[in-house]
Amino acid sequence: MEPVLKKKVLFVITKSNWGGAQRYVYDLATSLPKEKYENVVVLGGTGAMGSAPGELARKLSLKKVRTVFVKTFTREIFFLGEFKSLWELVKILRKERPDIIHLNSPKAAFLGSLASFLTNFVSHIPFLNTDSQTASSARVVFTVHGWPFKEKRGIFFRAVSFFGSWLSVFFSDRVIAVSKDDENLSPCFLTSKDKITLIRNGVRPQKFKKMSESREEMSDDKHGKETFMIGTLGELHKNKGLFFAIKAFADILKDKELYGLPYKHFVLVVVGEGEERQNLESQVLKYEIQDSVKFKGHMEEASVFLKGLDLFLFPSLKEGLPYAVLEAGAAGLPVVASSVGGIPEIITDMESGILVRPESAEELRSAIKFLILRKNHRKQFGAKLKEKIMSDFSFEEMLIKTVNVYDA
Repeated sequence: MEPVLKKKVLFVITKSNWGGAQRYVYDLATSLPKEKYENVVVLGGTGAMGSAPGELARKLSLKKVRTVFVKTFTREIFFLGEFKSLWELVKILRKERPDIIHLNSPKAAFLGSLASFLTNFVSHIPFLNTDSQTASSARVVFTVHGWPFKEKRGIFFRAVSFFGSWLSVFFSDRVIAVSKDDENLSPCFLTSKDKITLIRNGVRPQKFKKMSESREEMSDDKHGKETFMIGTLGELHKNKGLFFAIKAFADILKDKELYGLPYKHFVLVVVGEGEERQNLESQVLKYEIQDSVKFKGHMEEASVFLKGLDLFLFPSLKEGLPYAVLEAGAAGLPVVASSVGGIPEIITDMESGILVRPESAEELRSAIKFLILRKNHRKQFGAKLKEKIMSDFSFEEMLIKTVNVYDA
């Protein structure tokens, strides 16, 4: 019997800090059948120019997944740096000769798809292609984790990002949307709708730590059942809307006696790292609530401690299909979240959670207060959401559908 030839999958992602897109790459790169696939991850630093590889690189190393570092990959656009990144990607593609190029994050998708096109173009010109071993038939797959033109930024940025997204789609063979919202907003209508496939993010069944242990890990609060613990998990970036969450929390603390809330103490736990941490800490100091807000930074396997929370908060301004909400639902937590991206595909308002408008501290405050006062609703919403996650957001289903895209 002849040995089965493995397909080489080259994942490309701009940043290697720990966020939703990075979690997606990690889950696939460590879960694809080893007898069928060889996985390599091309990644940048943590977003800033000159930054070192981040948490994703460390986690992949522990799982013995090979990584290739592109030091010019940054979150913001630096034109000279983008040309350097493009050339670096072309060299990587010519060296690695992947069968599948799986692109994640907007910049990686644009530069990666263009690099693939240029590599293929050169391979068909005999006097330019001096390397007879260079492959030119890699299948390009692009996963959308929320279109960048959905961000509330200037018209120039949105126009450029739309054009970049369209080019990424044009140069890709298949596009995976993680939410129906991203599928509906796809620029594929300018190329071919047949290119796009809906594959929602999925989570594995997880063992959560006991509530007492989790509360101790999440906060050093010593007041036990007299404390109502609210938590949020994610990258500390402007798109996560945490400024509005902190404003809503400060308002609740200010008027807790007026509202007649049945708890003496309240804690907001913020898990994650990012460029906005210093600004968020300054906001907490401004409201003089530093004793009630705990910045935990990055926590290894933070999701296992979710049962220590009474309420999960997710006030994003832009999303694809967030893992944090899936994990909070799997833990049976009631969730208050912004009605953006794929979140309404997870949560049914006032049935399995509460949806609010983005950028509304007032609606966040009202929703949080509503659930603090109604323990039965918290239990009902948490149970309904857990049922939804277990039935509709399976990691096994996500993996099978992704393999089908690779093998098509």
